[in-house]
Amino acid sequence: MEDKSTKIIFSIFTPVYNRSHLITRVYNSLVKQTIDKFEWIVVDDGSDDDIDKKLQMFKKEAYFPIKIIRQKNSGKHIAWNNALKIARGELFIPADSDDEFLPETLQTFYDIYYNLPRNIKENIYGVVVLCKDQFGKIVGDIFPLSPFITTNLDLAFKYKIRGEKWGCLKTEILKKYLFPNVASTHFPESYIWFQLSRDYYIYCVNIPLRIYYINEGRNLCEKPNYNIRKKRAAAYFYYQMWLLNECNDYLFLYHNFLDLIKEFTKTWLYCLLIRSNPLRVIIDLKDIKSKLFSISTFFLGVISLIYIYIKKFISHN
Repeated sequence: MEDKSTKIIFSIFTPVYNRSHLITRVYNSLVKQTIDKFEWIVVDDGSDDDIDKKLQMFKKEAYFPIKIIRQKNSGKHIAWNNALKIARGELFIPADSDDEFLPETLQTFYDIYYNLPRNIKENIYGVVVLCKDQFGKIVGDIFPLSPFITTNLDLAFKYKIRGEKWGCLKTEILKKYLFPNVASTHFPESYIWFQLSRDYYIYCVNIPLRIYYINEGRNLCEKPNYNIRKKRAAAYFYYQMWLLNECNDYLFLYHNFLDLIKEFTKTWLYCLLIRSNPLRVIIDLKDIKSKLFSISTFFLGVISLIYIYIKKFISHN
């Protein structure tokens, strides 16, 4: 039988790329936690600063286990997948390298989650809370109720809740919903949240536990001077087509239609940039409504591209 006094409850995941000057912030937050049933998983996304030296120092002095994974520069989404492979905690918490959180954070998550009625706990994939900035101001919208049981799709489209949120999530469930292996420095996290919405709820509470530092730059896994334009375009295009295929019920029902047209017109510009076959993409869409919408926005994208080139030509003559 497992000794509950030594059981790992939380796996804290931090992706880093050249964040040696900021990583102490999240480390100090962990050191100050009022419970110690956690591990810290740091994924180094190909750093070339002295981050490893600092992590080794932390590893020697910390009272909690620290696991370090090194990968070539691939982005936070790949780091997320790699961290989940070795996570031992029942609950998984992403914490960016420049984040800070309150000393009672893990205890609060523990108290909320483990005191939930069984019928609620079995049907959610995690507990979501608010963030505040370094000045104490709540970042983004608060939930309409607290507690509030909903899905990420409803939260984003029906209730239109915007802004940074944070949470502790069931590790075993997350392991079944990984990011695609798309080379990019960034891939939208809503790819995971919206998939989970089809099967699970989230338990939302209006308590700010994470300090989200604004105006500091958030490119946590990005190489400077690296040609990422096409990789980002490919990742964005992949995500948008997935969204149109799998979440079109929400897109067409709740999204402002003019904004949707603008967004997918831009999507087709990315398609042309990465030289993907638009005909094949449209054929592969599941729904006739999505196909017709894609055809119309594709032609708008082509017209937009022609306009851009004509404008450039005129400006150079």
